[in-house]
Amino acid sequence: MNIPAQAPLHLLHTSAVGTLATHARQPEGFPYPSVLPFAPDARHRPTILVSRLAEHTHNLHADPRAGFLVLGDFTFWTMTLDRLRYIGGFGAMGWLGGDELDPLPALESDQEETLIGEFTDAFFNRSGYQLIGVDRYGADLRKDGLRKRFPFDSGMPDRETLHAALEDCMRRQTD
Repeated sequence: MNIPAQAPLHLLHTSAVGTLATHARQPEGFPYPSVLPFAPDARHRPTILVSRLAEHTHNLHADPRAGFLVLGDFTFWTMTLDRLRYIGGFGAMGWLGGDELDPLPALESDQEETLIGEFTDAFFNRSGYQLIGVDRYGADLRKDGLRKRFPFDSGMPDRETLHAALEDCMRRQTD
């Protein structure tokens, strides 16, 4: 079944926690899952913070099937998505290749910062929402400490369409 890339992409932006399952060292090869917070990066890859003392870290050293970045005692690990399984309800499930998740180029950080800067005051003053992130498929908002994803109808290929989609988002949040 063909899965639209936006469905799992939006799920990555609406969820604040996920489950990381590494291959245990003892008993060898068994899944070792735990729930932990994450944030998607500009390419929508889950980024997690893990202590070098954590069991997951030891497991990853024994079976490193994911790429990781070491940063002090705690490390940020950005996972490369080879394939993902999306289950969105009855009849809405299937596999998606990691390269199919986002065919559009990621926004450069300065482009995202510029858009956030243009809309931050207007969003907060009109709706109480803070614009905390934007990508070609939606906007990440925060209000009263809760994160909310506003999905666009489709991917926005350029600055003009992104700007128009953010104006629509702001209008819908204040109606």
